[in-house]
Amino acid sequence: MYTHSTTGVVNMLFQFELTGIDHEPGCSKWEHVPAKLSDIKHVTTKWQTLLGEHGWNSNYMENHDNARSVSRFASDSEQYREISAKMLAGWYLFLKGTPYIYQGQELGMTNVPFTSITDFQDIETMNYYNEVKELKKNIKEEDLMQQIRTKSRDNARTPMQWNDGANAGFCAEDVKPWLKVNPNYQKINAQAAVADKNSVFHFFKRALEVKQEHKVSVYGDYDILAKEHEYLRVHQNRRQRADSCCCKLLGNFSGFHVEPARDLRLKGKSATLLLGNYGDAPAEVNVDGNLAVRPWEVRVSKMKN
Repeated sequence: MYTHSTTGVVNMLFQFELTGIDHEPGCSKWEHVPAKLSDIKHVTTKWQTLLGEHGWNSNYMENHDNARSVSRFASDSEQYREISAKMLAGWYLFLKGTPYIYQGQELGMTNVPFTSITDFQDIETMNYYNEVKELKKNIKEEDLMQQIRTKSRDNARTPMQWNDGANAGFCAEDVKPWLKVNPNYQKINAQAAVADKNSVFHFFKRALEVKQEHKVSVYGDYDILAKEHEYLRVHQNRRQRADSCCCKLLGNFSGFHVEPARDLRLKGKSATLLLGNYGDAPAEVNVDGNLAVRPWEVRVSKMKN
């Protein structure tokens, strides 16, 4: 194994299975279908388990070749953008491995709403547009543009949104950036995020602090729970000693209130909340097995027997 702690030749590796999880099998990436949580569970569990204690993962949700994660895997709606961006952050930051944060992800930056192909620069996007226009004469322009807005690499390549000034503070007002700025920069920008203690940015910071404070979440053995649950993603990092605590993450990948599955192994245990994206979540709870989970909620808890 390339990343084996004693015989490996590299420190960590990137796997790309997750980046192709939301299109029709055997089709191009443009044939979009919403990602299924069951597939996300399968891919992440495969790599968390495969590398185990002798290898090391590179964990990421975004890069320069893929759409924004909150638009792709969660909800970029006005109601749930911040909550769901925090849920995604909590989920992947607490996987075993080194987390990577792509520019703007820590702000909850979204896909672009561009309506014209002239607003895009990516050669892959342009080639796809021209090919479809040539082969599918009857396709509606809006249908084609919706495909492009969903999956174009340019979603992750718009200028970084630093503030609510001209060009989002990326360049001077009299300078034309290579891509248009996402028009939501007046609300979603670094200056506003740093000033707001409840922002996605500060959630990222707190999540990384919690991870460092609780080494079991860094080095503990990975164990997935509720494998078949349609909406909940639950895993724990635990020490091998039976009497030790574990760090358990519970994330709701939906906009619904849901009830946890019966196989979470929570009943009768004491849970101390370490991190959550709802401000009114109780700090201490004795779990009775009827713990409801709110839309896009994430909880990272320290569990004791």
